[in-house]
Amino acid sequence: MNPIKEGFRFYTKNVEYLLLLSITIVLPLLILHFYLMNYIYLTTSAIFNDTTFADLVNGFFTLLFLIVGQLPFIKFVQSDLEGEEKRVKSAYLSFLKHSFSLYLFGIVYCVLVLLGFTLFIIPGLILMVFLFLTPYISVLDDKPARKSWKSAMKLAKKNFFKLGGIIALVSIVEMIIGLIALYGVSLITNNFGAATVSQILLNVIMLPLLAIMVTFCVIKWRDHLPPANIVVKK
Repeated sequence: MNPIKEGFRFYTKNVEYLLLLSITIVLPLLILHFYLMNYIYLTTSAIFNDTTFADLVNGFFTLLFLIVGQLPFIKFVQSDLEGEEKRVKSAYLSFLKHSFSLYLFGIVYCVLVLLGFTLFIIPGLILMVFLFLTPYISVLDDKPARKSWKSAMKLAKKNFFKLGGIIALVSIVEMIIGLIALYGVSLITNNFGAATVSQILLNVIMLPLLAIMVTFCVIKWRDHLPPANIVVKK
């Protein structure tokens, strides 16, 4: 199984359900992020005449919402592979069940990653990849984040470059599409709101794709782990 191809095929096959989940869960997070960061940038610029603090806060909330926003798509894939009929319902229920636990984990995760980036870029990148799979293990094993991060770190360490490559690939593709979208919007209008809407819609489309590809990778990688490292759900 090629998880990248399988993930893309799964995405196109179930795009209407995935967009429904993304519009109802990811879109509100993105809108909240937009208004929150607008306020913080305006306030810090007025007080300090500098955006460094706002940039750090922006990075914090971007990572935090990424952690939480992936949850329903991980469960949707698992439900589909297990032959469940009510996949969308399971995805919503899983989001409600695990979001608070992973929100708390996400706060710690974001602080550690940003500290790593602030001190030196490489530690931040390593921490980001090492703990990135925690939401996936948490949802797939139906366990809280505090009981999942160690397994997630072991799996990420074993597949560090593969995982980093997937994250980088999707990020680069999203960046390129985003630049093209911004250029297209600029040919029509210079309105800031139109450019913002185009970027929000792009994230609504791309985040499910990233989550699905990584979910297929996690399933494949765990099948290749030694038996002692496989968590058996009772």
